[in-house]
Amino acid sequence: MMQHKTMIGTMIGSQVRDSFEDRMRRIASVNLRAASMAVTEMHPDSARWFCLQVQKGREFAVEKEMLEANVEAFMPREKWVQVRHGRKIEGERPYLAGYILVRCVPSPNAFHGLRRQRFVVDIVGGSDGRYHVVRDEDVSVFKSLIEKPNVSRMATDKSFGDGDRAEITFGPFAGFTCLVVSVEWCREAWASVVIELSGKVFPISRIPLAFLKKL
Repeated sequence: MMQHKTMIGTMIGSQVRDSFEDRMRRIASVNLRAASMAVTEMHPDSARWFCLQVQKGREFAVEKEMLEANVEAFMPREKWVQVRHGRKIEGERPYLAGYILVRCVPSPNAFHGLRRQRFVVDIVGGSDGRYHVVRDEDVSVFKSLIEKPNVSRMATDKSFGDGDRAEITFGPFAGFTCLVVSVEWCREAWASVVIELSGKVFPISRIPLAFLKKL
């Protein structure tokens, strides 16, 4: 009898939790309509690009959900190739792990809907407490770079080291100051950096060193 009661209690608790999560997901879905391309197309001059911080490993899932919700999204990616046990394996990975770009008309409902989506951690904010707007020209240049990779041709400062401060000069984080945590020297040098904005920390685990200018 005791076991039977425990199972009933567990089922009820699970149903309540599922109901709450479903309700919150429905609310987020309703608010997400404010960020949809339908609104963007009605007010194209007001639409802006924003950067979402998402859980690492969930970038593709968030992009898929945004597109299914009719929200314009861009998740920069790069192809990788490995040879394992004599077999060639290919795949794709996020160019900037933990971040994707979305374009919408800024409004409280749109931002609420974006932040409440599964696996979304936050929206990257500016130093004035507002969300960071990524310029259209920066997105266009960044897209062309992803489609026709040529980062290796960009000038790279060979004097960079752990602990250096730098300005990000290229891509969706252009204009931000960051702290270099580590540098990976290879054919295309990469850096791990941290951006701190209004008391919030936004780590970028892999960004081309060519995107940085030492301060």
